[in-house]
Amino acid sequence: MSNKKAPKWGKQARLVRGSLRYKLMQGISKILWGRELGYLSWWYHASRAAGVIFHHNGKVLMGRRRGTLDASGKLSLIGGFVDDQETSAEAVSREIWEETRLEIPASVFTNSPLFKHTEGFGDIAEMTEMAQVVVWYTYELSDEQVAALQLTEEVSEFVWIDPQNIETLNDAGEMAFSHHYNHTKEFFRRGPAK
Repeated sequence: MSNKKAPKWGKQARLVRGSLRYKLMQGISKILWGRELGYLSWWYHASRAAGVIFHHNGKVLMGRRRGTLDASGKLSLIGGFVDDQETSAEAVSREIWEETRLEIPASVFTNSPLFKHTEGFGDIAEMTEMAQVVVWYTYELSDEQVAALQLTEEVSEFVWIDPQNIETLNDAGEMAFSHHYNHTKEFFRRGPAK
């Protein structure tokens, strides 16, 4: 048996938020693209993401992305990347707050059925060569929650999608990501998870 310690994967390759290297890279990004990069990483890895398909009265909620390098001004579902030490449920709860200002605790998603679990390569420009694992939940918003939706730094408009207009929006190039379009279509076909 060897006395060697296991390698600390990613310790040296990892770009830590707040570090000098991270700040330098974000400064360069601001000069080149006018904004910080959201998905900055030095190494090839599988990213984890989580999202929710909000629905109400037979329609699905999408937000128009604001201030992003990828698909700014286009529609996407609510969600984002899972941070270190976060579960998928915690991540989706945090992303909901960041994008809608709705407070929905992670326990709601921990105990709710999954709509979909996908694996594949992302269509975000900064991550096109990286595998992505995404967990999707469904959640039916109440009338009170719909009334409480707030625009944020990440979302400039909320749009309710129905089975009749999803094709029109996709054909017009309004959808930010192909997998959001595909998941929304599948949701309309299957309905919410039970």
